[in-house]
Amino acid sequence: MRYALMCVVLLSFPLWIVGMVNANQPTPTLPAGKIIYVVHDTERSIQNLWLLDLSNPHAPRPLTHFDTPSTWLGYDLAQDGRTLAYRAVGSIEQNAVMDIETGSIRLIPGCGRNSCLSGATLSPDGRYAVYEGFPDELRIVDLYSIPSIDRVLHTFDMDALSWYAQNLGQRFRPSPAWIGNSTYLAFSLPFSPWDVQVIDIEDPTYSAILPLGVFHAGAIFSPDGSRYAHFGLDYTNFVTTREVLAPSNFHQYQRDDLIAGEEYTTSIIGWHPDSRHLLISNRFFFRENRPPDYQSHDEFALFDSLTGNIDVLLKTSEVELRGGSWNEDGTYFVYTESVMQDDQTYDERLMLFDMETRQFIPLGVTGRYAKWFMETAS
Repeated sequence: MRYALMCVVLLSFPLWIVGMVNANQPTPTLPAGKIIYVVHDTERSIQNLWLLDLSNPHAPRPLTHFDTPSTWLGYDLAQDGRTLAYRAVGSIEQNAVMDIETGSIRLIPGCGRNSCLSGATLSPDGRYAVYEGFPDELRIVDLYSIPSIDRVLHTFDMDALSWYAQNLGQRFRPSPAWIGNSTYLAFSLPFSPWDVQVIDIEDPTYSAILPLGVFHAGAIFSPDGSRYAHFGLDYTNFVTTREVLAPSNFHQYQRDDLIAGEEYTTSIIGWHPDSRHLLISNRFFFRENRPPDYQSHDEFALFDSLTGNIDVLLKTSEVELRGGSWNEDGTYFVYTESVMQDDQTYDERLMLFDMETRQFIPLGVTGRYAKWFMETAS
């Protein structure tokens, strides 16, 4: 059986297999909404952004029209229902903001091939775009101003950046993140104790520190801004959630159901809209002495940041589970299941997971990095 759905309450629900429909069950109805995702043309090494309207799932349409090889295409969505920022890297480099309703595109000022180290992170209202400026700056663009106002938010110490690269073997990433639907922006600092700094982009006198105290990959804030999660980078793969106003009150995601010798890697997919639960992706495996009947497998799990409880939603050893994004009310999330082909490329299929029925639903399109596009500001 392809998937094992790991909750006791699932016993009364049907199991959906890709390409098959249970004859005793109706064809699942797709929810309302639109999904944005990246399509990778492996033959030509070209990536583009596409939009899938679930009210007409057989007619996805492209948002970008790159026709030259690219090595990476990343993007971020605002909560205003129309603004998208993307970064394309390859034979050409483009850092731009798109109005999805009109299709109009504007390049981000000052963010070119030799002056921009990351794609832009959009504020919830779509007004501000934050990006890493070369070589040591965090910059912000006011997209509402004409012409756009580009200014420095923070300058990192070059000695700290050099120490980070030399001792940790990688370039420092500030990982900027907005706190809820506010003007507060959090970003990581490149030195021990690895805390997160918080500033108000509209009040230059405000500054605060969130104490993490561990080497991490940046803070991820809940939709209401009350809690944050961080992923430890000290090779223990731990996820910790904390309350913003009471950071000592925390729960750590830790699996205690491993068999002897089994290991797992973990990544944070994102907060549920209820600002309490966190969607987690796991990969379980053996480095050595694997039992003869053991199969490496992937999981999606829901982590309760208030109680520490773990609810395994989806488990499979036949495909890799990648990415994920919740719809507005948290009743579905979209993700990619990836299968390696004989030519070492991946077949990447977009899927929906229904939280009520615990069914997974194939969307009939290929893609990666899918995100639910909110129609209205939240």
